[in-house]
Amino acid sequence: MNRIYLIGDSILKGIIYCKEQSKYRLCSQMRMRELCEMGFEVCNFSKMGATVEKGRSILFEKFEGDHRGDVVIFDFGGNDCNFDWARVSSRDCEGILPFTPLERFESAYRECIKYARSLGARVMLSTLVPLDQGKYMNWISRGLSKENILRWLGDESMLYRWHESYNQKVCEIADSLKCEKIDIRLPFLCAHDYCELMCEDGIHPTEKGYGLIKDAIERKVVRCCSVSSIA
Repeated sequence: MNRIYLIGDSILKGIIYCKEQSKYRLCSQMRMRELCEMGFEVCNFSKMGATVEKGRSILFEKFEGDHRGDVVIFDFGGNDCNFDWARVSSRDCEGILPFTPLERFESAYRECIKYARSLGARVMLSTLVPLDQGKYMNWISRGLSKENILRWLGDESMLYRWHESYNQKVCEIADSLKCEKIDIRLPFLCAHDYCELMCEDGIHPTEKGYGLIKDAIERKVVRCCSVSSIA
């Protein structure tokens, strides 16, 4: 039986924010029932809050042996590009860096890809779900100084642009290492009901949004594995 390994942050984990209960929970969409019904075993090693360096540690700990015929799907960047917003709010911004600066992000991501391939796995990289900058701005500034955060950012859209720079880096890494990409970003960008696809925190998809992610992953895996079997 071929295995599909999901190794990433809360997006691949399937985390959703429940406004009514004011807490996070798992979305059933990411169980990938259709892939399971087709005979794939889906193993989800993703973790909420994980950066690519945390993902590398998880990968090295849990992933070993012969994985020929298996697929590993990575999804990192959303936490890596984040900042300590409490520090920004207090105007202690001198020398402040994202949780994983781009150079370290690229280096660690490449290590993950090369290690998975060294064990025979086929590697795919997921693009990043576009954040809702308005919702996200309200979320990160809860109990903090929104004015100070905006002053440091320059404008609210910087949140989106900075997040986009990490998505661009993911695409560059995929192209340079000839990894297949799973574009979960485009369906969100093209959606006229985008606000309904993102939770109140502006970074996690709703049930409807996760439906788009699930469909994109399943289509890519099925198509690529079918091509491999024919070849």
